[in-house]
Amino acid sequence: MVNVNIDKEKIHSMARELKQQLAARSFTNTKDKQAGFNLCLQMTSQSLFSKPYEEVLSTLLKPSDNAPSDELSGVVVLSYGAECIITLNGEYYTSSAYGSDMEVHEKEITRQAESLARTMETTVKYFALPKIAGEDWGYDDVIKIASIMGVFNYPTTIFEMFENSASEVFIGNCHILYKLNGEWESEVEEALEEDDADPLKHCVWFAEYTTEDMEKLEWYITLGDLCNATPIKGTNNSWWIEFDEEDDCGETGIAISFKL
Repeated sequence: MVNVNIDKEKIHSMARELKQQLAARSFTNTKDKQAGFNLCLQMTSQSLFSKPYEEVLSTLLKPSDNAPSDELSGVVVLSYGAECIITLNGEYYTSSAYGSDMEVHEKEITRQAESLARTMETTVKYFALPKIAGEDWGYDDVIKIASIMGVFNYPTTIFEMFENSASEVFIGNCHILYKLNGEWESEVEEALEEDDADPLKHCVWFAEYTTEDMEKLEWYITLGDLCNATPIKGTNNSWWIEFDEEDDCGETGIAISFKL
């Protein structure tokens, strides 16, 4: 019997690989659009567990401890499509070299990352990135995306807080029902492919709620807004999202909090 470890990052990596394979075969849906990341995520989940991804995420993949870690991982394994890159303290260490004569199997990448972490007396973090580096990307470009998203700065990024199935999002005392847009990763990737738009300016979270004064508020949060978000000192799991410019109400940003 062979034991296979399946976690969220590996499912995301498999879904990205499936998306690439379908695109290479010119697979489209009834609207003549390529399969999005979310569809590939559901297909991967169904093929592995015969369950929707959301059910797998909240049951089989539910972490035993939902509290975010306070320790910054020195070793980070970045998933970028089918490629895996090991970084040490935010710097390139090695990679899977996917599709080349020097290709390293994902299982070996995991082994190397864990061995390196033991040697450096630190922990390993796995993080899947959206493919927004363009066609002629290199490892430095991928690491730069991870840096922009706060992977090397925070033990738990704001993106991981959003993806935690146990977390609830609040703006003030108002519970926000919806987290990040369901297919935000594939939407950002497709926007980049179609018109070479700035992926950081793409809306990835549409938050709307009604205040106690019955005022309806709406926020259009971009990928760049979340990348620039910073933890609020003296609070637990609260972040400040700074806007590029004042909104119509004169606000320069909003504070959001996550409750586990």
